[in-house]
Amino acid sequence: MLAVGVLLPALLAQSGKPPATDWPTYNRDLAATRYSPLTEINSGNVQRLSQAWAYHLRPDANSPAAGT
Repeated sequence: MLAVGVLLPALLAQSGKPPATDWPTYNRDLAATRYSPLTEINSGNVQRLSQAWAYHLRPDANSPAAGT
């Protein structure tokens, strides 16, 4: 079992194409294709998407705390 855990990442790295569920670099792959083969979100369900979380780096310019 240990051999599988050691050899599998090496084999995936040699294939040249990242697994469909992985986004290992900024543009997904070394060719910078920015393409995802995932099909969970499609034209039939995209309108039901909603924001799951947000992280604000600065206060909003319109918030009371922004002027302090």
